[in-house]
Amino acid sequence: MFDFNSILLPSAFKFKFDRVAGTKDKWLIKISSLITSPSADNGAMQWINYGEYTESTDGMLLSEDITKSDCTVLPTEHEVKREFIRFRELCPVYTVGQELHSSLFINSDKEEEQLHLKEKRSEVFDKLLTGISILLYGELNGIDYAKRCIKWLRSTDFYYAPASTKYHDSEPGGLLKHTLKVVNKMLELLHLPSYSNVDMPKAILTALVHDWCKINYYEQYFRNVKDDITGVWSKESAYKCSGSSIPFGHGITSMYITQKFFRITMEQALAIRWHMGEYDVSESQKHELMDANENYPMVLLLQFADRLSIVNSK
Repeated sequence: MFDFNSILLPSAFKFKFDRVAGTKDKWLIKISSLITSPSADNGAMQWINYGEYTESTDGMLLSEDITKSDCTVLPTEHEVKREFIRFRELCPVYTVGQELHSSLFINSDKEEEQLHLKEKRSEVFDKLLTGISILLYGELNGIDYAKRCIKWLRSTDFYYAPASTKYHDSEPGGLLKHTLKVVNKMLELLHLPSYSNVDMPKAILTALVHDWCKINYYEQYFRNVKDDITGVWSKESAYKCSGSSIPFGHGITSMYITQKFFRITMEQALAIRWHMGEYDVSESQKHELMDANENYPMVLLLQFADRLSIVNSK
C-alpha cells in the first residue's frame, strides 16, 4: 500500500526535474543558484537550466543538451543522474506523465494474482494522485489534499468496485483498472498537436476522478447460472446497481465529489461533467454540450480517452 512516509517531495532534491511538455521521456534539468554561487542575492533560490535529457528504457538519463552557464562550478552529469534515480524512485511527481505499464491491465483468474494486481493498481493510483496534487497545489497543500482524498477513497469501495454491471471492466477492481486505462489513453492523446496547449496534470486529474459517481454504487450478489453443455446449475458472482447517495446524475456527481477535495478550473469541471458526451445528455442540454466541446479542448480529450479505454477491455 502507498505510504506517505516513504516519499520525498521535490524540494528534497538538489536539482529540479521537469518533464518536457508533449514528450514521454524528455526531462529539463535545472540547478539552483545556491549550488553554483552561494553568495548571489544573499542565498536566494534561483533555478538555472542545466540541460535537457532523454530517459532511456532502463530509467537512465541520456544527455541531449548541456546548457553552458556563467557559474564557476557546475554539478557533474554523474551527480545529476544519481539524483534523478532517487527522484524516480521516491518522488510521486515522477509518475505524472509516465505511461503506465500494460501489466496493470491484465485479467487473472488466480486469487493471489488478483490481489497483487489490486495492490499494485492502488499504489499506482495513490502515487499518481499525490504527484498531481503536489504539482497543482504546491507541496504543503498538495500533500494535505492527497492525504484527505485517499483516506476517504480507502473508506469506500473504489479500489475493488466494478466499472459496470455487464459491460466494460465489470469484474471486481474494474473501476480502478478502467480509471488507469483512461489515464494511459489520455497520455497518448496529449501528444497530438490538437492538445498541445492542454495542461497535462490538470487533464490527468480529470481522468482519475471522472467516474467517482460509481463509488459505492454497485452491489454484489450471486445468480444461478446453467451450464449449456452439462446442464448443471451453479452460483456466479455478479453486480447490480444499488442506487446513488448523491443523485445528481453521472457527470455532475463525479464533479461534485471532486470539488470536495480539489480546487478545479472551469475546463476541468466541464470535462468531468460532460465526459459521457452524447450518451448522457438530454435534448435541452445538447447546445451546452456542443459549446463545451468546441471551446474547451479538455472536454473532448476526456471523452475520447474514456471511449478508447474500453476497446478490447474484455
